Amino acid sequence: MSDIPKEIVRARVAMGFDHPFFGFLSLTLEPVAKPDMKPPTMATDGLHLFYHPDFIKNTPIAQIQGVIAHEILHIVLKHIPRRLNREPKRWNVSADLAENPIILREVQLPTGCLNDPQYYDKSAEYIYSNLPIAKDGDYGGTLDSHEEWKNWGKKDDKGQGKENDIVTGK
Repeated sequence: MSDIPKEIVRARVAMGFDHPFFGFLSLTLEPVAKPDMKPPTMATDGLHLFYHPDFIKNTPIAQIQGVIAHEILHIVLKHIPRRLNREPKRWNVSADLAENPIILREVQLPTGCLNDPQYYDKSAEYIYSNLPIAKDGDYGGTLDSHEEWKNWGKKDDKGQGKENDIVTGK
């Protein structure tokens, strides 16, 4: 725990007081530095809260809280297993467009996060079905890395699945 940046510790503690739903659930994810993450941001695989150290150093704590909440909602809303055989980048954008308005009711997100009023209160599946297909594959920047999603549901060398029930931690 001592190698976790104090900004992450402060963000999670403050979330416990100001946003208890996200604060409690943030404590179930193990923070792991990932300096090779591109772009420098945060991510989850359902068990870990991956972070790029430069992102943490250069982002205000209120926005770090927002990104942590973003990662939590990916797990709570089961965005990772719900992707099924959908095109990954388009699904990631759809998932972000579904959850970011929920987060923005509670906490801040960094400037430029995906947020479009036409998709408010819509599911990721609905958004995916109605999101125009980008000719160049670029839907704009997502807030986090979704690289960690590729192993979701696969078994590790001990036969354990990668998915996590964020409430129980099992």
